[in-house]
Amino acid sequence: MAQLQEMTVRELLVELARVEDEVRHLRTQTTAHSAAKDDEAIVTAAQQMAELVTREQQLIAELHRRTPEAPPT
Repeated sequence: MAQLQEMTVRELLVELARVEDEVRHLRTQTTAHSAAKDDEAIVTAAQQMAELVTREQQLIAELHRRTPEAPPT
């Protein structure tokens, strides 16, 4: 994975969408694991989700850094 600073805004947005999709998928999996009472799988999914949320926050911060604020209306 390229460093965030080396990615274009478009690449950042595509990566953000991918991460958000992965988070949604993990939420679905976690619900299924919870119903099956598979504690180990729940812990693994929670760890993966924590990593994805951190990545998501980094992407959003980089996008904010590069995107000028909209002028007041």
